Amino acid sequence: MANSDSISTLLDALVSDNPGLIGSLVVGRDGVIIQSNLPVNFSLDHLGAAGASMTALAETLLGYSTGGGLERLRLVGNQGQVLIISIADDVALLMVSRRSIDADLAFESATNTAFSLAQYL
Repeated sequence: MANSDSISTLLDALVSDNPGLIGSLVVGRDGVIIQSNLPVNFSLDHLGAAGASMTALAETLLGYSTGGGLERLRLVGNQGQVLIISIADDVALLMVSRRSIDADLAFESATNTAFSLAQYL
């Protein structure tokens, strides 16, 4: 199985295992999307760039506040959520979900997925 097929399989399993998760993407800290399984109505370029910027900003804030390194980031809106978890120093997993998702379970599942994704990145 090729790396992109393996990554795609892991992302699909993450979404199917977490009701309320709409889709996810693996994005480099430069905003380049490595792989995504988000529906076509999402602006992947904008999500990748904004996700990379938000991850960098959160890491900077944690650094200035002696909060350590970024483990996870949760943005809650009135209609949905964005969950971000670090995979490696330069790659993050961004998940788009409905507001009703159990974020703790999604983060637990994403942590396991991130560990598996790291072997392909």
